[in-house]
Amino acid sequence: MRLNCNSKTPYLSTSHKSFDSISKVFIKAHNRKNTNVTFNLEKAWQGDANLSSVCAAMSYMLERSQNTLDIGPRKYGYNKVRFAKDMLGYYCASPAFHGLTYWTGGTPVHIYDTTNTLGFSDYLLYSAFRKDWRFEIPSHYKSTIKKYLKELFQNAADHMGNGEPVFISSSFKGGYLKFTIADCGKGFLGAINKVDDEVVTDKQAISWALSGKSVKGLDRSRTLKRLGDYCLANGGSLIVVSGNYSVKYGRHLEHEYMKLSAPFRGVIINLSIKVYKQKFSEE
Repeated sequence: MRLNCNSKTPYLSTSHKSFDSISKVFIKAHNRKNTNVTFNLEKAWQGDANLSSVCAAMSYMLERSQNTLDIGPRKYGYNKVRFAKDMLGYYCASPAFHGLTYWTGGTPVHIYDTTNTLGFSDYLLYSAFRKDWRFEIPSHYKSTIKKYLKELFQNAADHMGNGEPVFISSSFKGGYLKFTIADCGKGFLGAINKVDDEVVTDKQAISWALSGKSVKGLDRSRTLKRLGDYCLANGGSLIVVSGNYSVKYGRHLEHEYMKLSAPFRGVIINLSIKVYKQKFSEE
């Protein structure tokens, strides 16, 4: 059976609106089994490639209820979103999706168990940045982003609580470098509520995390606030999705909030920066 999930969003961009469209897929698929869910996007090929990690996480969750995910529309060919696991780890079982046939300027999705810190370190070294970006992105951006990504991965390992994998992908288009990390964990609210019983909503939990407070009292747990400040200082943005809220980091903790149509299981963290190449003048 095919269930079409039409979206008012013509393609997936890094925005509250797209995350809301993604949440609606779960509303339609929640009580179904053995259903091929199709996310119909009018201009699917124009989507932000960094969001392919979110599509991979969606597919992973849908498979738990014997559902599958495709991305359309039909005239461009349904792109199956399928992943499997063998002795070497996770891999893409859908050549069309792996080849990013409708994404431009991006990298393939990579998936890691939270215990696989060595594998994630290899990702940062060899796969986070495409080879053709080498001379377009100055090294100081790369080293800083890698540091934050490593901290985000470790935070997921510490707080996810259910052993689910982490999905990550990146894109570089129009001068903007973007990374999106998605997991299928328990989200922010449960862990934060245990240390601060005044935090009772997803909105409050995300704000709590973005303020620099720590569940474990570790400096690393202030990652999101430092990362948000870094992104803003470099002309980009930080968006965090957990439960039924999408929150965009704002200066002086004046964040932008959007309530989603349905809760997203786990956490999505999207970071972006504007890359400026240093110009040298001839004398």
